[in-house]
Amino acid sequence: MAPDDKIIGNPTAIQENILTTFGFLTPPSQKTCSITTTLLPRLISLCWMLTTFSIIIFEVGKIFYGNNADAFDLHQDLLIVELVKYFVYVFYPARGFIVLLLFILQHRWSSWCQVSGKIQRLLSDVFPDEASRARPVRKLKICSLMLTALTVSLHVTWVSVEWTKYEGLLLPAQVLNNYSASVPSNCSYKNYDICFTTGQMVLLWVPAVDGLFIVSQQVLALVVTSAVTLLFISEHLHLSINREIVRFHRQKLPLKCDRWELNRDRLNFITTTLERKLTASSSSPRQWTELSRQVKRWTWMYTETFLVLEHLKDSFGWILLVSVSLDVMTALGVGTTLITSNKASPYFVLYHVCSAGLFLSYATLLFLPLVFLHEKCQRIERALTQLHWKIKGYSSPELDQMEEECSFRHDSRSKAADSIEELTEIVKGSILVVKAGGLCSFTRSFPVTIVTTVFTILLLARELLEHAKGA
Repeated sequence: MAPDDKIIGNPTAIQENILTTFGFLTPPSQKTCSITTTLLPRLISLCWMLTTFSIIIFEVGKIFYGNNADAFDLHQDLLIVELVKYFVYVFYPARGFIVLLLFILQHRWSSWCQVSGKIQRLLSDVFPDEASRARPVRKLKICSLMLTALTVSLHVTWVSVEWTKYEGLLLPAQVLNNYSASVPSNCSYKNYDICFTTGQMVLLWVPAVDGLFIVSQQVLALVVTSAVTLLFISEHLHLSINREIVRFHRQKLPLKCDRWELNRDRLNFITTTLERKLTASSSSPRQWTELSRQVKRWTWMYTETFLVLEHLKDSFGWILLVSVSLDVMTALGVGTTLITSNKASPYFVLYHVCSAGLFLSYATLLFLPLVFLHEKCQRIERALTQLHWKIKGYSSPELDQMEEECSFRHDSRSKAADSIEELTEIVKGSILVVKAGGLCSFTRSFPVTIVTTVFTILLLARELLEHAKGA
């Protein structure tokens, strides 16, 4: 654990414990190799990964040389659609395997410990006293727990439905219809010349593929929980800026008049009142100095958040890209299976629609905190611009015009305005956005682009299917 765990708590402790239990994460505190705490989990993870890799190779070979090899004799358009349909059998088991393999090769504990330590130190500096820190830490732990429970329960439910209803009732009957009469009645799955019963296939596939997929979800949960932590810090920064905006709004004089329509006595009265009010309140050098100090803290808070996010992006960028890509490919495979089926039952349609939606949610909804972080960055920029306008007098032209009339200026006010303008430029140039492998950015358009792309490809596949049947 990071050094400050005992002080501020570790929001990602649940995910770390799961990955450590199965040997994908080794705490640095374990300097000696213990059979039960180090060697056994590593051996479990190694055997687990090798078994999954063997299944992936087996599924790839089955497409080209196994029972599905006759698909290559089809029309060219049908061949493309048929290959897309088999995406689910290759990319689904490959997703968990590749995500965990990248995590092992790139991270182990040292890299993740650096990211986690920076996030926890930043959280401790932003909320220095324990009372103010207790609430966000409690919310982060609840968020982490709900994220783990949601990812595990959703996939366990899907796996249970798949094997008890879809695999158990539909697939064996479809497979047996393609076999000769010599195939034994208890052969539900035939791969090459090997027959598997449903029970044997469950014992092989569920731990090696479904289980590994659920564990790989915890790697992504580390990223999402870290993003939520940075989102909390950005929200704190945004609220602090908004408080200053409200304070300046309340201290603004409720004067609205045209100086050209005022006589000399009235103008002198307004000028005197304005000078006294500004000197006593918001225009006093002391308060402008306090605002400048506040802006320095905002600048530190934002730049540190940006640097931590950059470290997180460098550490998990390729993992995010692989996860999103393979989940989208799996959803395409499930959708293509649906559009190529003839006279499908309502249950068959419902199962495939829900399955495609589940994997699309893994590729989009799971990473919404990353999208929200980018949205919060834009709100911070707008709040800083609004505050800068108020200080410069752009949003209160009457007030600023009267200050010029009475030649009442403060150097500290100009310094505060310049520091806010500098911070605004920093926010504009250093946007809080995560780019998966440098290719796709988690912005507002990201989930919309993913969903529309999947539907477009499925419509294209249907067009190819109809064209091939017409030919």
